[in-house]
Amino acid sequence: MLKKFRVKLYYWRQRMFYKRLIKNLVRFKKEVPKNTEFVEMISFIEKNGLTVFPYNYLEKYHKLKTIVYFDEENFPYVIHNKNNFFFPRDWDEDHVRNYYHELLASQDDKSPHLYCSNDFVVEKGDVVVDVGVADGNFSFENIELAKKVFLFEKKNSWIKVLKKSFKPFNEKVQIVNKYVSNVDSESEIRLDSISELYNNKLFIKIDVDGDEEKVISGMQKLLESNSKIRISICTYHKHNDYRDFKKYFSSLGFSVSESNGYMLYFYDKKIKKPYFRKGLIRVQKIQ
Repeated sequence: MLKKFRVKLYYWRQRMFYKRLIKNLVRFKKEVPKNTEFVEMISFIEKNGLTVFPYNYLEKYHKLKTIVYFDEENFPYVIHNKNNFFFPRDWDEDHVRNYYHELLASQDDKSPHLYCSNDFVVEKGDVVVDVGVADGNFSFENIELAKKVFLFEKKNSWIKVLKKSFKPFNEKVQIVNKYVSNVDSESEIRLDSISELYNNKLFIKIDVDGDEEKVISGMQKLLESNSKIRISICTYHKHNDYRDFKKYFSSLGFSVSESNGYMLYFYDKKIKKPYFRKGLIRVQKIQ
């Protein structure tokens, strides 16, 4: 009985938080110039409700009709780039479709969460370091170009899924069931500890739910010694990440660019003005 009450209380508090956030956004809309992007995004939210990507381009992904298949072990998958892309076994077809369509939307050319751009891409022969893999969509998209791929994912629920998706590419993929951090332990690892990363051209993607600073702290030697490195790092999880990461990489001599648009990361209960955050920055050092 007490457990049910706590669950109800949790969801009630969540609903109240979201209602207050929408009210705050509407107030904020009156404070900014009418021709700004923020006004358009808030108008979208007023019409469609809270969303991380408040843009009209999302609509085309809602209309997709993706076929979901199941393998002999009942793992669901879709066909992506002519290969089987898997999801957890306990997901039903609707869950798979919705999640997959969100993945596609997040990497749309107009998305603020787009890891690459026209002049910032994984190149043939790169070693791809995927930090915070989850489903593995980024590495799966670039697997043909990569010389080798390191997949860092701690959640065991994704490990079987990754093994299935990347089975055709076993010879170039290494799955590491650890958090990437600033220490080496049974459950954590520093990128600085991986000798293979020092003498290769790297493309590193970092999306770790707010622990990006730990990842950076654990790759200091790599940043200083490797002369051919590109990094796409998320900046939307915390209020000051965009400012702090941009300043840090600039101080190291990296060129810095940013994704288009903004994200509303309303899962952060500490969210505050201006509410919308840059999705990621792309930094590179090519000497």
